[in-house]
Amino acid sequence: MIAKCNGSTSLNQTTIEQHSPMASSADAPPIASLPPEVLDLVFAQLSPADRRSARQVNRCWRSILWANRYITNSTLRVSPYTLTSLLVLEQMKRPFRQIHVTTSCSSDGRFYAWLKKLLLSSEIAGSVQVMKLQINGRDINILFDRRLQSYVFRNVTELVLISKPKLTPRDLMGINVDVQLPRLETLKVDSLARANYQLIQTFSRQIKRLVIQVDRKHELLTILSMSNLDRIEELAIGVNKKAQGIMEILTPNDFYVPHINTLNKLLKLEILDEANMFVQVFDLVISSAPNLTHLRITGVEMNPNALFAANNLWNLEFLQLVARTNNPNWTSEIEFSFPELHTLILSPELMGRPGELPKLNTLAIINPTEKACRWRQTWGINALALYPDQVPTITKFYIRGINLSCIDAFVLSTFPKSSTVLAEDRKGYVIGSLRLPDGTCPEPYRVPWTGQIEELRAEFTASVTVKEPASKPCGSQLCYGSGGCVPPPVTPTRLSRFLRAMRRRFRMFGKKIKEDFASMVRRVQRGIFLLGAYGCSCCNV
Repeated sequence: MIAKCNGSTSLNQTTIEQHSPMASSADAPPIASLPPEVLDLVFAQLSPADRRSARQVNRCWRSILWANRYITNSTLRVSPYTLTSLLVLEQMKRPFRQIHVTTSCSSDGRFYAWLKKLLLSSEIAGSVQVMKLQINGRDINILFDRRLQSYVFRNVTELVLISKPKLTPRDLMGINVDVQLPRLETLKVDSLARANYQLIQTFSRQIKRLVIQVDRKHELLTILSMSNLDRIEELAIGVNKKAQGIMEILTPNDFYVPHINTLNKLLKLEILDEANMFVQVFDLVISSAPNLTHLRITGVEMNPNALFAANNLWNLEFLQLVARTNNPNWTSEIEFSFPELHTLILSPELMGRPGELPKLNTLAIINPTEKACRWRQTWGINALALYPDQVPTITKFYIRGINLSCIDAFVLSTFPKSSTVLAEDRKGYVIGSLRLPDGTCPEPYRVPWTGQIEELRAEFTASVTVKEPASKPCGSQLCYGSGGCVPPPVTPTRLSRFLRAMRRRFRMFGKKIKEDFASMVRRVQRGIFLLGAYGCSCCNV
């Protein structure tokens, strides 16, 4: 009994020693050996005060707390409605990757004082990488007044300036500030007010990427004429619809040597022209940037010379030309030859014949207008028929907003078996697919055709529009919004009678009948495409 007791006693003592906090590192691993991801989860539960204390434990914990992976998804939104007391101010003093500052006409001096303390704190000034300001010129002068103190944000790489919905005399004020952003590379401005223009001049020698929206052509020409844009490599230009007018159309005589020198430095160029401002100078702008590797143009109208100018850019890796033209027959004379191109996005009217495209793997045909178009009205379907044989490297083909016929469906079926084909209407509803796995979501097979201008316009939007999902998995087939899974067979006679009856009842039944008509059209399109004969799982009728 004594031996057994002694044995159990020694066993319990050994167990206690192994689980004791004073055990050696050889017996129990220390907390420092935990993966950084686990420590991140632990640190996320700490208060700001405890987080500051944890940074002083050792270098490992300090590096984890200040690492980018810890503040990647952290965004601080500051406004008169969120920064309401000193207690909230202390809680906001912790590392964030992004900070959004919004002011209002009712902002008082107490809010500006708290905001200054927050921006000057070491936690914010040392961790913020993206700064978004929705303020006017007067507020910029109050926050970053040169006479009071110099502001230094040593890790900020992106600065976004968003103007108020309605411009006031405060937005037109000049600025006199002292802000240092030594690592700034990206500057996004949604309007060229006086304060924003002065900020572009202040950081012009550091900027590598510039995203701007203009309302008048003299604003764009003023930016392009800056001689101190030494490091500029990427430029995105957005033209608002309200800039329409004969006096706002650019002509070749508006461009001088400083403008050409700025364009000559670019490697990436994006233009979203909703006012037809560039219609006469697309070819001049493209030819003035011979080093481009990324070109994205979405416009209202484009002359034939623009396509010839783009065809001379041998370094292009991404090309998007989406616009309409009044000369749809001249595209048959274009033969695309890009040795390094991997993504090609065109509108139906700008389709050209394939030439030397050894690396092309993504092809997309986009109709940007609100009205659906037909391929038989242009030379596009004849050019598309040449791509499957001459460009066997294509692995993804995407169509949007084009009414297809049975002949078009046959052309789609001739693409290699290693490529996927996805067809959608102009609202994003799937109307046909080839070689997509059953029950899969079509999102990875879409080709994004929006750029940085659309992202800038989406910033600080007050109203959020909820759209109906384009498609979702439903068993082994795809379920499309309100259109059902598999449409019934439709005869041409029954279809024509039904369409005439629906058109007559448009004004009588209003919006509801229009929605039913739109869903019916999607079902009919999936039925008459005949893609089911080529393997489409969503239109087997």
